[in-house]
Amino acid sequence: MKRILIAMLACLATAPGSADGAAGTADAAAPVRSRAYQGHENQTCCASFVRVYPKAAGARLDNCVLCHKGGALAGGEQAPRVNACDYCHQLHRQNRSLADSLNRYGRAYASAGAAEPAIRQIADLDSDGDGYTNEDEIRQWRFPGNASSTPANPPCPYVTLRVDRIRSMPAHTQFLLVNPSQQRHAYYATYTGVKLPDLLACAGVDLEGATGITVFAPDGYAKTFSLQKAMKEYPQGILYTGLDDETLGEGNGFVQYPDPLPYSGLSNGDRIPCRQFMLLAYARDAERLEPSRIDPETLRLHGEGPLRLIRPLEFSLMPDRGARHSEGYQDHPYDPVNRDHNAGDMVRGVTCIRIEPMPPGYEEFDAINSGWTCIQEGELVIYGHGVKPFSAQDLSRAPPP
Repeated sequence: MKRILIAMLACLATAPGSADGAAGTADAAAPVRSRAYQGHENQTCCASFVRVYPKAAGARLDNCVLCHKGGALAGGEQAPRVNACDYCHQLHRQNRSLADSLNRYGRAYASAGAAEPAIRQIADLDSDGDGYTNEDEIRQWRFPGNASSTPANPPCPYVTLRVDRIRSMPAHTQFLLVNPSQQRHAYYATYTGVKLPDLLACAGVDLEGATGITVFAPDGYAKTFSLQKAMKEYPQGILYTGLDDETLGEGNGFVQYPDPLPYSGLSNGDRIPCRQFMLLAYARDAERLEPSRIDPETLRLHGEGPLRLIRPLEFSLMPDRGARHSEGYQDHPYDPVNRDHNAGDMVRGVTCIRIEPMPPGYEEFDAINSGWTCIQEGELVIYGHGVKPFSAQDLSRAPPP
């Protein structure tokens, strides 16, 4: 954990620059690229932001939540709130405007022209109404569109678990289908890890009053689950065979199978004889998960580990072809309504788990600056509701944002 704290102290000591360019102008010969989550090709706000504040590239504020907010899923005000990633996806599925996902800083950026000059134009505004200008908050690594993120907040309490410690906890192994919504291949695999209830118990988390969890990857990708989904037992899976290249012809298959299958005697349509839970996995097919890394060309995440969240299927229907690879095929077309695409929930390179709701009056743990150090050090951070606060002496060691 020491290296995590050092990395974040260095970040705090180096402000992201200023909108007038005095402290943050990038070298024109070396354009700065955002390293925020790269799943959205048309995302411009982070790209504009790091050109104005180049020292923020790859740090805490180089994140979708700079301009986007979470919200409630369909179901009214009583529906559970989810993180910005899930909220945008929900709006897209409902054919609603993604402008509804903008926080107040994002709306100010859009109103000012949604380009690099807009970042400078809104620097002296107090977009979220918390008493600090956008510039003041940015220079202190706070989010200018979120009124609960201010320089006045102390860092939140957190606990740290080393991956070696997680591997020593009571283990569970399950064989399941991983069904993506976009990629060409679904696949069956055996994952070994720790069930979420066991993990949170070992971390000493008090779940009284908790509503859910949010799981973070080091590139800012996040998924929110209700506490019930995180803690429950899922239905047994079903093995569907004959959907690979060997059966359908080279280039036509869309499911990959391990060889050999882990259970002898299983046939097409048989139930998989193992119990299914949400896991924090550290091994796939008896091999430790490859640590996640960023591809320097695409800036996309590669690798699964050392920890990956595993979410079993809610219902075990036959897999379908990915949306990007379904055109031209009559069999098993992509079905966004009647198929469970669990791969998108299976966060790779898990570094932080936030217990919802986040207690008021604290600053969020800095999952971006700490994330890659967590990968390198083999550590998991848990923070939020029910996490035992540090003592007054320990609080001084809590990470700066």
